[in-house]
Amino acid sequence: MPRKNPLPERESQICERLLEFRKSVGLTRIAFAQKGGIDSSIITRCDHQLAPLKFGAFRSLATTFPINPHWLATGDSIPNLPEPVSPILLQCPGAAKSLFSAVYDQYLGKVFSSEQLVLARDFDLLRLCVCRISGRLEAKGKTLPCDFRERMAMDLKRIAGIIESIGKFEFEQSSKLGADFFNLTTSKGLTVDSLKGNTTTVKPEIEKLIARVKRKTLEPGMKAELARTLGVAPARISEWLSDKKKPGGAYTLKLLHWVEQQERQK
Repeated sequence: MPRKNPLPERESQICERLLEFRKSVGLTRIAFAQKGGIDSSIITRCDHQLAPLKFGAFRSLATTFPINPHWLATGDSIPNLPEPVSPILLQCPGAAKSLFSAVYDQYLGKVFSSEQLVLARDFDLLRLCVCRISGRLEAKGKTLPCDFRERMAMDLKRIAGIIESIGKFEFEQSSKLGADFFNLTTSKGLTVDSLKGNTTTVKPEIEKLIARVKRKTLEPGMKAELARTLGVAPARISEWLSDKKKPGGAYTLKLLHWVEQQERQK
């Protein structure tokens, strides 16, 4: 059934580009929606230009598929990025129900150019490489000379520390800018301030989050998958789930994003 009032031209073009991207990956509406962790009715309405694309739907799709937000919003550049967008770049608290175009204009487009998204992808790959090398060293390192193994372990630890510092800075900057634009909190009660330890609600909220993650990592292989997604060593996941250590602010939001995706898929 057509809309009584057609979508504004820009929203219509965004819907057309989303349809173009879906066809390029060769998925039906249902398959595209399921893999992206959203309801298929959202894709149907966008395909028929019955409703504009909301940021919450875009966020789920963009962290699953390598869709270029700059291209989707403007038609410039190319449709595909080399990898899906890092979730850390899409933390816009409270903006899930806002128009994708509005969030792009007010936040994403001003903070992240297409080139910056590619750099963020490369940064995530670097983090993953360090994680893989560390895991391989732990598993196979006994066959290496002791002094070489120790020196490599120290070098990896130092590199991991640098990556962690850069990631923390990236998260704090993007979160601050997002909060400045929207001045809202997430529906789960995890705010930028709470993640920095400035509120009394963060501890129970993180405990609830960890409990949800535990339920979704009971199946064999899920902890390893989560570790790969977050770019951390599997041992780090075990520490968080056993309550030996608490995840930092950036990783807390990544855990929230991951567990929400898993819960939507079941």
